Amino acid sequence: AEAEAEAGAGAGAEAEAEAEAEAVAPGPAEPEAEPEPAGPRFATPETATRWLDAERANLVAAAHLAATGSPEHAIGLSAALGPYLDAHAHYHDAHVLHDLALRAASVTGDRAAAARANGLFATACGRLGDYQGALRHHREALEIHRGTGNRSGVAAALHGLALTCWRL
Repeated sequence: AEAEAEAGAGAGAEAEAEAEAEAVAPGPAEPEAEPEPAGPRFATPETATRWLDAERANLVAAAHLAATGSPEHAIGLSAALGPYLDAHAHYHDAHVLHDLALRAASVTGDRAAAARANGLFATACGRLGDYQGALRHHREALEIHRGTGNRSGVAAALHGLALTCWRL
């Protein structure tokens, strides 16, 4: 009987301790729903490309406006549009957009954004035949990536330098 009483007291204390622990540090919360992505949705990649083709000038103009009032948006547009602009040979727009992102990254002090923008700008320079500009910006990206310890960024910058040197 004594053992049963101790077991009952132990179970009550254990339940009380669990309730206290839950109040102090609740268990895992229900996962939050993913936020809806901003912007239009497209049924196919081709539909998205047609939209980008139609809105490209507006997106570059928006980046111009954002560069002075909301530099993070100019940086984001550069990163988001970079692959599209390069793949579809819109090198002049890419040059303008990535230059805006470089300036915006300088304003914000965001070194990761500066490294990314330098790499994208270097690619645009190379596509336009400005190999010295491409070398300069790939080197800048390399220096920043090394400074921040971004090994994949270092690899990408070295790859860009190698491609540019190969084209010289």
